[in-house]
Amino acid sequence: MADLVSIIIPCYNCELYVSECIESALHQSHNNIEIICINDGSNDGTEEILNKYSKKHENIVVHHIPNAGASAARNLGFDKSSGQYIQFLDADDILELNKIEKQLSGFGQDVDIVVSDYETFSVDLANKINKKTFEKIENNALEVAITSVISTINPLYRRSVISENRYNENLSCAQDWEFNLRLVLMGYNFKYVSGNGFKIRRTENSVSSNWLKVSNVQIEILNSLCIDIKSNPSYNSRVAAYIARIIYNAAVHGKQDISKAACSIFTWVDKPIDFFLSSKKNKLGNLFGLKLLLRIDQWRSK
Repeated sequence: MADLVSIIIPCYNCELYVSECIESALHQSHNNIEIICINDGSNDGTEEILNKYSKKHENIVVHHIPNAGASAARNLGFDKSSGQYIQFLDADDILELNKIEKQLSGFGQDVDIVVSDYETFSVDLANKINKKTFEKIENNALEVAITSVISTINPLYRRSVISENRYNENLSCAQDWEFNLRLVLMGYNFKYVSGNGFKIRRTENSVSSNWLKVSNVQIEILNSLCIDIKSNPSYNSRVAAYIARIIYNAAVHGKQDISKAACSIFTWVDKPIDFFLSSKKNKLGNLFGLKLLLRIDQWRSK
């Protein structure tokens, strides 16, 4: 029999989208699946929809809990799962028909996690916003994990990976970014399988749409992992520059303390300043100094 794959779906007030999400899981070309839905304290029609699916399909199990957040729901879903492979799925996103089958084909003896490409769409799925590829992850997983978001729905994991690691339930956002970055730093082996594996629906109330909040949480994560990141063999100037830009932009638009921001930036990069994408901006930074440039940009962003 084909390997069992557990699809874990945290559900919170997702009555508009969860049926389409579950249908995409049910109709996978790899048909040996179990679907575990964690109703995370929803107060709309989500509970009723989930109960209908569980009564109709033997391979769908629903657990109802008080609201605890998506990370706690994912962790609980894993505890209730039995699959040799684990697929996390957000309730407003959609798996492509052959997502799991294609990614299962990427597993070899030394592969722990398989990722693919994806597309982001408008809330009604009528308009494609962008496409993201992860073809470089095998060459430098650290750079990809930091400069991109390995979305919750993207990887297919060996069960052992999740057995040894859990989502951080204390983070208010960027949980998937932190989780997969942590896996990279722990040395798990990522494999890339080409093709679109899923669709992300860009909703108006998406936490990830609040980039300043996400950036500040990312900075906290980076600070906590600084030693591990900088000692990683794949750490390079591109990674350092990207981190510096996160800190700079958050300081500018969040009106943060200039001296503290400059000190944090120089934890990652050295002088002369060359981390901006614009050569003109780099010249200005070296001419006037980083603190003055921060002060000017904070004033201009008012």
